[in-house]
Amino acid sequence: MKLRELLKPIPEKWIVRSNAGNPEIADIACDSRKVSKDSLFFAIKGMVTDGLKFIPEAIGKGAAGVISEEPAPAQFDKTWIQVRSIRKVMAACSACFYGYPAGKIELTGITGTNGKTTTAYILHSILSVESPSLLLGTVTTSIGNLREEAGLTTPESIDLHRILARAAENEISQGVMEVSSHALAFDRVYGMGFPTAVFTNLTADHLDFHKDLDDYFAIKSRLFDPSLNKTLHHAVVNLDDPYGVVLAESASAETLSYGLDSRADIYPDSVESGINGISMELISPWGRTPVTSSLCGKHNIYNIMAAFGAAAARGISAEQTADGIRSLPAVPGRFQKLDLDLPWAVILDYAHTPDALKNVLELARSVCDRRIISVFGCGGDRDVRKRPVMANIGISGSDIAILTSDNPRTEDPDKIIADMKAGITGELAGRAWEIITDRRSAIARALEIAEAGDLVLLAGKGHEDYQVLGTEKVPFDEELIVREILCTR
Repeated sequence: MKLRELLKPIPEKWIVRSNAGNPEIADIACDSRKVSKDSLFFAIKGMVTDGLKFIPEAIGKGAAGVISEEPAPAQFDKTWIQVRSIRKVMAACSACFYGYPAGKIELTGITGTNGKTTTAYILHSILSVESPSLLLGTVTTSIGNLREEAGLTTPESIDLHRILARAAENEISQGVMEVSSHALAFDRVYGMGFPTAVFTNLTADHLDFHKDLDDYFAIKSRLFDPSLNKTLHHAVVNLDDPYGVVLAESASAETLSYGLDSRADIYPDSVESGINGISMELISPWGRTPVTSSLCGKHNIYNIMAAFGAAAARGISAEQTADGIRSLPAVPGRFQKLDLDLPWAVILDYAHTPDALKNVLELARSVCDRRIISVFGCGGDRDVRKRPVMANIGISGSDIAILTSDNPRTEDPDKIIADMKAGITGELAGRAWEIITDRRSAIARALEIAEAGDLVLLAGKGHEDYQVLGTEKVPFDEELIVREILCTR
C-alpha cells in the first residue's frame, strides 16, 4: 500500500508537517521489535516507555518512515510525519491498512470493572451455537476454532485490526470484545462501531490511572456515546449498579436493563445456585426462559443476564441463547475448580480488585460448609489505596487468610504487603491470617493446612500462567504448581 493511500483517512488538521514522498508501506508497527522492511513505525510515548527511543532500531530494521507527535530530528533523511493525536492517527491508519475489517463484523462491546470476561465468554458461546464467531478479551482471542493468547484486554489498534482482518478472512461475521477503560482512553477502538454495548458494573479499580470513579466512568461511557460509537443501536446495562442507572437514564440508544428485581427489563426468578451451577428462569420482554449454567454464584447471575440481554438485542432467539449458556462448561480462571482427587476443593480465580475479591469470597462461603482458606495479594505499580481494603476484605471473608505476592512488577513485594497490613485493624488482627511473601510457598501452606470439606481459594492470578517480576514475565501456572506440590507430599 502506498503511503498516501494509507494517510487518506487522516484529516489535514491532524498533520502538523511532513517530508513524506509516497513510498510503499509493507507493514505498520508501534513496537520496534515487530518492525520489518518498509514498515511505517508509530513512535508513541507510552506510560512506561517512549517510542522515540526505539526509532534507530526501527530504521535499522528497514522502516520506511516514522509517524510521531514530535518534530523530526535534524538531518533525519527518512520519511517523518509529525501529527496531533497519534493514537487516533494510528487507529485510522490501521483500519485502512487492513481493509476496514471492523465494518465486516457485527461486534458487541462489553465494558465495566468486573464480569467483562465471563460475560464475553457466555455471549461468545451463544453466538457460536449458530456459526463460528470472534472472542477478543483478557484470556484469549478466539477466531472460530483458532486460538491465540491474549496480551492486553483490548489490544493496540494495529493488533486489533489485524485480528479483525483475520476473522473476516475466515468468514466470521459476528463477535464479542472486552473494551477496557485504557482502550477507550488511548483510542485503541477509535473509529470502530459496536452496535450493541454492554455495561456490567463500576467499582474502584485503575484509580492509579483515572483521577477518581467519576473520571473512570466518563471513560467507560465513551462506548455508549453515539458521537464516538456511531453504529450504537442497543445499550445493555446493569440497573443494580448506580452508574448503570445513569447510563440507562442518559442513553440515546434503545436500552435493555437487567437486575435482580422487576424494575429491570430482564430479571431472574426461581433461582437455584450451588457449587455445580445455576438453574433459574429469566423474565424478559420475550417471556420466561428457563436457563441452566455450570457457572455458579450471584455475580454469574448478573453475567448471564448481561449476555442474555446482548443476545436479545441482536435478535437471537431465547432457545439459542439458553443453548449457548448451557453449553459453556467454564471460564478459565473464573471460580475454576481444579479437577483433583482431594477431600477439599481448590479454586482459581482472577479476583484482584476489592469488589471482585468480596464477591468471590461470598460465593465460596455460599458453596462451602467448612473453612475458606484464601491466598491473595496486590499487584505492584498499581493503585496503592486498594491494598489495605483488599487485606480487610480477604481476612474478613476467610477463615484463614494468607497474604502473599501477586504481580509485584517493579515494587518490593514486602512493601506491597506492608501496605496491605494497614487494613488489618481491630478485631481483624485477632483472626487467623499470616504472611508468606513467596507465592508458591503460600500455596503450599494453604494445601498443607486444608482439611476435608475445606475450600482453598487462590485469588488474583486466575488464567494467568506467569508472574511479573520487575519487567519480566516469569512462568507461574498455579494449576501446575498445585499439582507439583501435591505430588511431592
